[in-house]
Amino acid sequence: MDLRNQVATLTAERDGLKTQASSTIPQDSPDLKALQDRIAALQQEKSSLEASLNEVRAKATELSSQTATLVSEYFSGLAPCLTSLQASVQREKDALLSEKEAWTKSAGQSTTEGISGGSWEEERIQVLRERDEALTSWRVSRLRFFHMQFSTRSTESTGAGEPAEEPVETELHANREQWSP
Repeated sequence: MDLRNQVATLTAERDGLKTQASSTIPQDSPDLKALQDRIAALQQEKSSLEASLNEVRAKATELSSQTATLVSEYFSGLAPCLTSLQASVQREKDALLSEKEAWTKSAGQSTTEGISGGSWEEERIQVLRERDEALTSWRVSRLRFFHMQFSTRSTESTGAGEPAEEPVETELHANREQWSP
């Protein structure tokens, strides 16, 4: 109830000020004309600013949806790569385990032939280390490649132009030829 009384009081006060202002300034006064022109200019400026704000909001919404699409495409492109990488690593592991088993059987049958036990173990560790380093290098180059694709798509969608070509693609092609099954 108190709020309604305040609203009624403020409305009455506003109406009184309007009446007082209209009686003190003649309708054909140059000051009134200047004020009315200023009000019209401000209203036009307000309308143009609201239109610009709506355009910016629409562009932000569009860019947000484009970004979501690009991110989705980027990660959906990684999934098959990671799956194939996992399968490749599993095949390599199985091959190495079967090779180890064959070597263990042959080493058990003749200890005097071939490599002695200590140097065989060192060689096996060396081969495994080199395999892990090569696999890590391949993974890094593959991720760089996908990052480069994502960056290119991102800059194309924002209209910023083409990014500078990096040596990552050349390295990727070299690694692809070396490590492709």
